[in-house]
Amino acid sequence: MADMAGKSTAMEAEMAQPAVTEDELLVRRFAEGDLSVFDHIVERHQQRVAKLAWRLLGWTDEAEDVVQDVFLAAYKKLADFRGQASLGSWLTAITINKCRTWRRKRLLRWKIHSAAQLDNHTCTDENHERTFDQETCNQLRRTIQILPAKLREVVILRYLEEMPIAEMTAVLNVTENTGHVRLNRARTRLREHLGNLFEE
Repeated sequence: MADMAGKSTAMEAEMAQPAVTEDELLVRRFAEGDLSVFDHIVERHQQRVAKLAWRLLGWTDEAEDVVQDVFLAAYKKLADFRGQASLGSWLTAITINKCRTWRRKRLLRWKIHSAAQLDNHTCTDENHERTFDQETCNQLRRTIQILPAKLREVVILRYLEEMPIAEMTAVLNVTENTGHVRLNRARTRLREHLGNLFEE
């Protein structure tokens, strides 16, 4: 009886443990020396990272280069990943940092060259958003592009990436109060520029 009770307790303990996700298994295998699994990590997250970078950089083709930078940084740092957040959130944080760096470089180029050279990108849909017609999408994008970086980030993470407040603020490394303040400021700016379209 005691043996059966012991087995039952062990089974209950095992069942009580949270299921290991595929990402966690891949990270574990990478840490154990199986570097080939990184290709699977890229495959699982590349589309989401690319969409996020594309949005953060203002819907420009530069996002492709940033995505490469993101996964190169992830490859170098993955051995130190401790799982305090999900792999997806960790990659989101890297993407945000890489986009910030890229924007600083772009600002420097803008100072060296002319502003016109940075404004020659056309606004293409790339099948990322189909909710509104093309003209409305372009208007939304232009409005988001002119927001300061900190406000643009919260709008994109909260509304376009549909990230919960707690995850968004963790990724941005700010308090929830700061996150709410930035969202309120961003909504005010968007309402000023978009009018009734903002409510939609």
